[in-house]
Formats: sequence, structure tokens, C-alpha cells
Amino acid sequence: MGQAKSLVSLTLLLIIQSFLSCSTAKDEFAVSVQEFSLLVKDVNCLVVDIRSPEKYLAGHIEGSATIDYGSEEFEHKFRFLNSDQSIALYSNSVRKSAKALKFLKKELGFTTIVYLDGGLGDWEELGFAISIE
Repeated sequence: MGQAKSLVSLTLLLIIQSFLSCSTAKDEFAVSVQEFSLLVKDVNCLVVDIRSPEKYLAGHIEGSATIDYGSEEFEHKFRFLNSDQSIALYSNSVRKSAKALKFLKKELGFTTIVYLDGGLGDWEELGFAISIE
């Protein structure tokens, strides 16, 4: 009976550990605020705010373009870019950025694309500038 309990406990521990490692695994396309700040300075990288135009106007990373992921024009605007173009996406929501990135990779074939891990909130929290126009 003692061995059976130990086996069940070990199995549950392994399942929980596996679940936790999957849920905390960092997305390979998510970059830190510090890494993202370097991309913002890179003239060869297109930084894109994928929030609504209203949110963009309320505050955005200086020099970024705005292409609303929720708009019907999102895909159309990216079709004019070379799929090798370096792109760095951001929004308030990491989930939204990851979803947009996956769409651009899968549907349009972009190969050099990342998104801001932590979103615009982390950008501001770490003291990086927000532009309001």
C-alpha cells in the first residue's frame, strides 16, 4: 500500500511539474523590454503598435507605426512588406501580440518578427518613454 501511494504521489508531482514548466515557458518570439528598446533604435526594424488608433494616440512608443490588429486592413497593410522585413510588435496585451505574430508568420510568411514581452505596461513601468501626439 505504501509503494502504491508513493507511485501515485510521484506521478502527480511529475504531472504538476510538467504543467508548470509548460505554463511558464517563455515564447521564443517574446523579447524583454531592454531587447525591445534596442529594436526601437534599429532603423532596419519596423516597430508596430497593433492597438486601436485611439489607444495609439493616447500614448505609444516614439517612431512606431500603427496597424490595428482588430481592423479589417491589418493583413492588407502587411502584404506590402517584404516577408524578410524585421518587425517588432507591441500592444497592451501580450496575448494579442503573440496572436498577431503567429498570424503574420503563418499566413504571410514573415520570418524576422518578435513582440514585446510584458506589453506597453512593462515598457512604461521600466521607465521607457511614451509619446503622446
